Amino acid sequence: MNLEIYQKLCAESKILWTQHCLQRMQERDISRADVKMELQPVKS
Repeated sequence: MNLEIYQKLCAESKILWTQHCLQRMQERDISRADVKMELQPVKS
C-alpha cells in the first residue's frame, strides 16, 4: 500500500487497529491520534 491509501483510510476513520498493534503503541506511548496526525498530508 502507498501513503495516499493510508492517509485516505485514516481520514475516513477506516483503520482497523489490531490488539497487537494497540499493545505495541501503548508500550511506546503512541496514541491513535498521534498516528492520524502523522499521516495527514503535508500542506505547502
